[in-house]
Amino acid sequence: MDIETADSLAIRADESARLEPGSMHALQAAHDSAAAEEALADSGVPGGRFRLARALWRRAGGRTGDELPAARDDALRCWTVCRSLLDHPDPALDPDAVVAEITYWLGVLVPILRMADQLPEAAEALARVHRAAGEAAGVPAMHATARLNQFVYAAKVDEFAEAKVAGDYARIAHDLDEVIERAAQTLKILEVFASHSPHEASEYAEAVRVASRLVTITGHVALAARMFDQAEAVSASLTRFGPLFLSHADAIRRERDGLSAWVPRR
Repeated sequence: MDIETADSLAIRADESARLEPGSMHALQAAHDSAAAEEALADSGVPGGRFRLARALWRRAGGRTGDELPAARDDALRCWTVCRSLLDHPDPALDPDAVVAEITYWLGVLVPILRMADQLPEAAEALARVHRAAGEAAGVPAMHATARLNQFVYAAKVDEFAEAKVAGDYARIAHDLDEVIERAAQTLKILEVFASHSPHEASEYAEAVRVASRLVTITGHVALAARMFDQAEAVSASLTRFGPLFLSHADAIRRERDGLSAWVPRR
């Protein structure tokens, strides 16, 4: 297997995943790309493990429904390769940039592992990458940390919402304010990267959406609605890139609709 062929297969797999997510054609393209990258990694080419991890991440994310066991296996294998990259960096790659990319892949790997009841593995992945992000430097370190923070904020939304429903808002009010302040700083970082690619723009829109939910819990519905408007605008600008972007935009729009009775759209 030569790199040019593997590159061609990776491009085809990326395009298929974007334009035909969940289709047999997309899954076959992901299979072909993963096989090619496995061969390259086995041959010891520089960057081979990184390429293999990316192919496994893509294939794991492309599996649907009753394919959870296969998605779990891909996620576990991907994390094994990612861990090797963290423990034994590839001299051909910028280790800090690798950490930032792995944090992005966790957005697919961790939910799959949790759905498959691989909770220790999901926790290990988050903890190990968190440590790697703390050891990284420069812009990639900031990017990696911002991405990891999103896991924290998403969990906090549920925790704080449950406390408010239970009439325990006073207990969590201070912590909620602190999390919102940290989330605002995270948004500033992710906004910088939003212009780099549609995926990073979508990542920013989702981060704004999560921050909006946190603000909603405080009762500042007007501010939360304006933030949802921003998330909606960003996600709507990406719908031309494929069905997954369209689905994401629709989900954000529907969530914003839920606030329209209190804060109509301008």
